[in-house]
Amino acid sequence: MAEPLSGRETLLVFLIFGITLMLTAVVNDVYRGKHRDAALILGVAGMLFYIFFRHRKVLFAIVALVSLLVTVGLNSLARPSLLGSLITAGSGAALYVVIRWDTRRRAGRGLRAQAMHKFFDKDTGDDL
Repeated sequence: MAEPLSGRETLLVFLIFGITLMLTAVVNDVYRGKHRDAALILGVAGMLFYIFFRHRKVLFAIVALVSLLVTVGLNSLARPSLLGSLITAGSGAALYVVIRWDTRRRAGRGLRAQAMHKFFDKDTGDDL
């Protein structure tokens, strides 16, 4: 059975989910013409990404795509739309591509598949 996430890892996952929600709010604010609010939220999200995830890009991409897949997918169940369906399918496809790319990249370097907890370390050498 897999080991559960530690407290630090859980906080990082929730931080990624929050940054993803911020980026969703940026798109919404730009659509509504609130460019000043969008710039402020984008700046905060960018600062949080730089502080916590500049060496964990693959982890950020995986968790952000999963959270986008879940939030948009659940909204598509309640209010189906073409755009929601395209975003859900696109985030699922992008998630597959990122995981496959990372697996092939590590196999090309002669590295074995890493445990889940290794993605949370800073020294993974992600080149995404």
